[in-house]
Amino acid sequence: MASVVVLLAASPGLGAPSKAAESWTPVDFATATCHYVSPPMELTFSIPPDFVTRDAKHGPAAGCFWGTKEDLDRVLASSKGADFGKLQKGVFQAHVSTSSAYDPRSGKFTDEAQMLKSLSSSGIAGGKVIPRRFGKYDGRVVTGKSKSGADLYFVYLAPALGTNAVLINYRPATPPTPGDAAVWNRFLDSIRPTK
Repeated sequence: MASVVVLLAASPGLGAPSKAAESWTPVDFATATCHYVSPPMELTFSIPPDFVTRDAKHGPAAGCFWGTKEDLDRVLASSKGADFGKLQKGVFQAHVSTSSAYDPRSGKFTDEAQMLKSLSSSGIAGGKVIPRRFGKYDGRVVTGKSKSGADLYFVYLAPALGTNAVLINYRPATPPTPGDAAVWNRFLDSIRPTK
């Protein structure tokens, strides 16, 4: 059975943790991915206060969403797909990547050499791809800024088994807030091995 790589979206910069950041809720990998990734990776995450996980029931490509009930109700209201246009606190989405896989023989993501080029050709300014290890899993943290000025935040994690990648995106509040970067960095720092 193929495993998935996890991609998370986040904001750049590190902010000081707030009381809210200290009370984030730990979530196991299976819950965070709505059981779409098998076998689960030996990782846990933490999500912001008042965030819940929700399965949109649209399969592994849509995956699992994390946000406040109000934000998730807005994001998932349309039958045409997720709408991230109006977010009060931001939303994470954990799903199987359709554009990236991991080669365990080389220890690299299949599109790793092209990641920056792809960001640039998509109109993303200031794109960065930063290798980072999460427990025993290789990862790539990807950030940048769209033409509209929106921050982009992603993280790829090498799978427990197989080659499929999981993508977790963070879509910040709209309009963006200075705290978006702190949310992203707090999330990345919360990723911990379970063993």
